Amino acid sequence: MSELPNSVTKESLEDLIAKSEVVYTNPVGTLTHCVITLPCGYGVTGESACVDPAKYDKAIGEKYALEQAVDKLWPLEGYLLANDRYRAEQKRTDKYAGEFVPCTAPKDPDHVLTGDEIVRLAETGSLCDCADFTQYGGDCPIEEGDQFDFGSAIHLLKMGKKVMRAGWNGKGMFVYYVPAASYPADRNSKSIMAGEFADDMVPYREYLALKTAQNDVSTWAPSVSDALAEDWQLA
Repeated sequence: MSELPNSVTKESLEDLIAKSEVVYTNPVGTLTHCVITLPCGYGVTGESACVDPAKYDKAIGEKYALEQAVDKLWPLEGYLLANDRYRAEQKRTDKYAGEFVPCTAPKDPDHVLTGDEIVRLAETGSLCDCADFTQYGGDCPIEEGDQFDFGSAIHLLKMGKKVMRAGWNGKGMFVYYVPAASYPADRNSKSIMAGEFADDMVPYREYLALKTAQNDVSTWAPSVSDALAEDWQLA
């Protein structure tokens, strides 16, 4: 997984401004006022003024007002990035070192998402703190013996990890993730899939597989008990 950047760049600010609302006003005389409303709703302002009204140029006034507002964005974005890097490091070291964070996603099926939850869901694909490490990057913070819920298990599976339940009695059993791909049609018994797909390559969807105690592999779907269990761990 990619790490967070270590600096704020001009390009990143330009991209942020492109996603923001920029409004100019001329409240009095030669004064030009610029307001950048960021996607999060926070506003940053800048101003410019011309001494001689005869030399006032609207385009130039807006240019300098925007530049002043952008100058205020540098330290704000710098703090935000530094804080994100700090939080990511804390999650990789302190937060997950001895105890995995329990799932904080709402359990009530009738729960109405808050504004913050809508943003979090859009940015991370999850409402649970246990998925934070996938957003911030870095090494997997889970260590052998740590236990977690099934939502965390799914994230780990998609990272390429093998997981199992502590309560499974079968020796050598674990679940792993198989990404979508395709295989030659003649691999099927009697070539029953021949001619069904382009180039005789049979596409299949992603799925979960189980390495069984009998030392073979089968497709796997969680039971209700598996989905609600909190004794999942790395295999």
